Amino acid sequence: MPPTEPCVESIRMLGYSSAWFEAGILDSCFLAVQVEQFQNATGDKNTEHYRFRAFQAFLQTRTGLSDADLQVLVDIGTSDPVLTGPILFSLVKTRLLTLDQLGSISAQSTDPAFRVLILRHCLLLKLKDSPDRTILDRCVIEGDRVVQERLFSQEGLCRSHLLRLVETGASRSIRNRAKQMLRSRRFSTSSPEQSGPR
Repeated sequence: MPPTEPCVESIRMLGYSSAWFEAGILDSCFLAVQVEQFQNATGDKNTEHYRFRAFQAFLQTRTGLSDADLQVLVDIGTSDPVLTGPILFSLVKTRLLTLDQLGSISAQSTDPAFRVLILRHCLLLKLKDSPDRTILDRCVIEGDRVVQERLFSQEGLCRSHLLRLVETGASRSIRNRAKQMLRSRRFSTSSPEQSGPR
């Protein structure tokens, strides 16, 4: 629903576009509260802070996003140069998105750090849903520190995975932990392709 006439000035005051209202991120009550806070603020007069808080509050009310809704939010983020990064990162970190939706966002971004974040979340989702040997191999090779730390609790972790982590783990703590696990009874007598006795 488009903003009512009395809201237009308030929307402009905080740097919003009408798209925020039309997408349901803003309503007149929330906007009125923000305008009052902005007008009474003695310190924070950065309008992007108010927009970002509105975006985060909206995401907290959602349990999922359709592809169409997601694209609307991405478009809103990319049309706000100051908030493009924070908005896109927030979308990924909410864990509201499916693997296909994460891939769609990744394809629209040229930011290397953002692509790393998306890869992390994709791998974590796959570890949660279907941690087969192929996924574990990918996590060892492509995963960052967060992903590789999650590997240590996986049932299918093999000696060959640990050997690889000893050499190429994303952090010293991961490499050291892989060494310790290799010395454990579970892995010390197993072949590289076995996960060892439990």
